[in-house]
Amino acid sequence: MRYLIVAVFLVAALVLPAAAHPKAGFPFSLTFFGDGTITGTFGGVPVTGTHAGTSASGTFVLMVDGQAFTSGTYSCNGGCTFTGTQVLGTSKSFTFTSTTLTSTKSGILNGLYTTHGAWVSGVARWAKANLTSMRVGQVVRAAASIQGKSAKNASENSDATKARGRDKDRDTDRGRGRNH
Repeated sequence: MRYLIVAVFLVAALVLPAAAHPKAGFPFSLTFFGDGTITGTFGGVPVTGTHAGTSASGTFVLMVDGQAFTSGTYSCNGGCTFTGTQVLGTSKSFTFTSTTLTSTKSGILNGLYTTHGAWVSGVARWAKANLTSMRVGQVVRAAASIQGKSAKNASENSDATKARGRDKDRDTDRGRGRNH
């Protein structure tokens, strides 16, 4: 158990140096079905869920292993607006739109967490409090492994990444001088 906790924090520590600039975004891809179910990923984490209400308005909950991960409301009038009110058990808001209630919606959520590392750390805390020790590492790895435009751009734009690049270039130049 101790080793698993250490591994979780080690993963978070490895992610922190490549942290994104403030208000970094992360990807989501959710499919809303007519029977009230939802499947997909949210911030890299595989989720399932439900939506309940009418075709005009209702609620949605995204879960990991039956535990509430994200929740909110939706309102449809010529398109649907989904407004998240809880993320990882904390009051956070986000919004995305879809043409219909039953469709797949993918995109980038911005402003929920200031860095990729903050997202991974939040997921780690939530997972430790809500999941079996066996699943904690899997869920944290999923959050840490966000792939795509937002994670790539955030990493390229971070000051730490730019500084590492300058240091690497300087070290390479020094190495060339020694070898000639």
